[in-house]
Amino acid sequence: MHFHHRLKMKRLRDRARKLLPTVLSIPAFLLLHHALLAFSIPLFRPQALILTLSLGMVLAFFVLGLLQLKKRPLLKQVQILAQENRLLQKIFQDIPGRLVVLERDYRIRYSHVDRLSLCPPPISAQSAGLHSPPFCYELFYQQQSPCKCCLVQKVFADGESRTWIRREDDKRFIEIRAFPIFDDAGRVFLVAEQINDVTQRVLTEKALQESEKLFRTVVESSKDAMVGINRQGRITLFNSGAEQIFGRSKAELLQAPVEELMPFRYRSSHRLSVRNFFGGGGVKAVGRTLELEGLRGNGQTFPIELSLSAAEAGGERLVLAVIRDITERKLFERQLIYQATVDDLTGLPNRSLILDRLQQATASLHRRQGQLAVLLLDLDKFKDVNDSLGHNGGNSLLREVALRLSAAVRECDTVGRLYGDEFVVILTDVKERSCVLRVIRALEETFEKPFTVQDTQLRLSFSLGIAFAPADGMDPEELLNKADTAMYSSKGSGRNTFDFFTPSMEEQIRRRLQLEKRLQNAVLGQEFTLHYQPRVEAVSGRIIGLEALLRWESPESGFTPPNCFIPILEETGWIKEVGRWILQTACSAAFSLQQQGFAPLRMWVNISGSQFMEADFFSMVEEVLAKTGLPPRCLGLELTESVLMQNVEGHIDKMNRLKHLGLRLSLDDFGTGYSSLAYLKRFPIDEIKIDRSFVDGVLRDENDTAIVLTILGMARSLDLRVVAEGVETVNQRRFLEDNLCQEMQGYLFSRPLPVNEISDLLRNQAGWATEKKETS
Repeated sequence: MHFHHRLKMKRLRDRARKLLPTVLSIPAFLLLHHALLAFSIPLFRPQALILTLSLGMVLAFFVLGLLQLKKRPLLKQVQILAQENRLLQKIFQDIPGRLVVLERDYRIRYSHVDRLSLCPPPISAQSAGLHSPPFCYELFYQQQSPCKCCLVQKVFADGESRTWIRREDDKRFIEIRAFPIFDDAGRVFLVAEQINDVTQRVLTEKALQESEKLFRTVVESSKDAMVGINRQGRITLFNSGAEQIFGRSKAELLQAPVEELMPFRYRSSHRLSVRNFFGGGGVKAVGRTLELEGLRGNGQTFPIELSLSAAEAGGERLVLAVIRDITERKLFERQLIYQATVDDLTGLPNRSLILDRLQQATASLHRRQGQLAVLLLDLDKFKDVNDSLGHNGGNSLLREVALRLSAAVRECDTVGRLYGDEFVVILTDVKERSCVLRVIRALEETFEKPFTVQDTQLRLSFSLGIAFAPADGMDPEELLNKADTAMYSSKGSGRNTFDFFTPSMEEQIRRRLQLEKRLQNAVLGQEFTLHYQPRVEAVSGRIIGLEALLRWESPESGFTPPNCFIPILEETGWIKEVGRWILQTACSAAFSLQQQGFAPLRMWVNISGSQFMEADFFSMVEEVLAKTGLPPRCLGLELTESVLMQNVEGHIDKMNRLKHLGLRLSLDDFGTGYSSLAYLKRFPIDEIKIDRSFVDGVLRDENDTAIVLTILGMARSLDLRVVAEGVETVNQRRFLEDNLCQEMQGYLFSRPLPVNEISDLLRNQAGWATEKKETS
């Protein structure tokens, strides 16, 4: 609003106020002058003049004071109105955007433009004129669209405020608000119109709408359940994922209590949590992920993963619950836990769970007096059984062993499988050692009945080691190790027995570890040698073949018996490398003897199971024969029953190829394995060797004698040559000759000799054979 004329008036009033005392003093002076004349006082005397002037001034100020006292209330009201006018002007100036006050004939009573506004500037007040004749309202806004005077007309007509948002251009949006101003009679005499740039607000609202649309799309397309809960604990959001998970429809659950989705045991705590959240106390679960249970429409409970977050919709606070059905995950987790703690083959606890059970059992010993026993059981000669039955047969046998062990102990005890053929029995609450002996006897009884696998009956035995807690320690690993030490001690004592752990056993284990280390150095340093034991014809006593036998004599420990280190070579896999060296060295020795002029002898070499099962075994034999120059007919391979019974068809094919090459094949240690006679007649073998354990019992043990006679009779019926090993007495030789055993070897004829001594033995063979014949 313009106030220049008022400013001029104010300046005139200020000047008049300054001149007023002088103006008033003139009539006061004249009044005193007449009074002095009336009293005949000379006017132009100095005293009279001073008195007159003084009294005139006093009278003038007195009159002025009276006038000021009457005028003060009026000035105060003027000042208040001026302050209110300035305040009103300040308010109008601070209103954002453009403000125009229009009269009924559209004359501009007041106009104001915020200099920070982004609206296009209106026509200036000077050009438009504050009180100019009516003009086109649209020209004021410089718009080309149809006239919007109707907006102001409607406000003048009905006195109702109106708002309109229009698109100004490609980037801006303008909000026009028109509202009435009433006079004292309640009639609209002015309309105020406020124009603001609301581009940011409109864009924000559109972004919110798009976000809300996207949110709705995400919510509805989500496979997870999304449930909104209001202050009253009722469901305000229920997406299609929730319908699928809970098996209930949105129409059924909207505005229903959310407790309908949860089992009864969770409902009271949930209601308390909702009250705390909306009461300002917050909910501990907000921002966290919980695993609970949900309730389906059919009443079935299922595991869920719940995530809660605070949300707002329509100005109302909500709790948004994101719920995921984790039934499959829980099943998978249980499966993983089962696989991590339970042996897949037998269903018994595995090593991990065994250690956990031991940890719990030893911890309970601290709270009460007592002891527990750890029994580590290893099946005797299971490797041979497994090789003969094949992988599936061995697994079936282990499952049967697990069932029998579990049935032989109490329910409070634990039976587990460590690995391979090693089992563990944990006996809790053991009052004395006799309790352990009773359990061992029960275990032995379960093994007395033969095991039936693949229509084959097998008799098994086991070696057992026992350790006690707290006597032998409290650490689970330590107890297992000491029971394992005792078990190895029982195996060294002849198998099929048991031993309690003693500190001296640890020294035995330490020596075994040292032996393994020295044996590894022997493999790397080629410390092995071969000795050769003659195989003689039973009738003539003539040497017709040699068996290569491995010997190890180290600089550190001297001679080590083969039965001490060959099992370690097989367990560690070093036998493959050593076996190749044996074959090549033996073939070279046989060819060398022929080069020295001796009659061709067949060299027999023992082949380990792991070596024979190598894919390149046949090509390796061909390579060795070609390298050494030994004719194939002069080489024989000794194979054990346990080797041939694993992958029978594949081994038969490999044996046929060896036979076609010209080699001879022998079935070693016959009678100690688990081969079937049905398979035996299919193997392309040339001979069988009677194990020394049966030969040793001939004429002393009826069973051994019967076994030897059975083998000899069976070999004749199958047209197989028979070799008896371990012949040490004349009576043994005579018995074997009488029962048509064709070939023998043993200390009765010669001990194993190095290759140079074999040469001397062959030179003296004729006389030696005659002498032996006469002696017999």
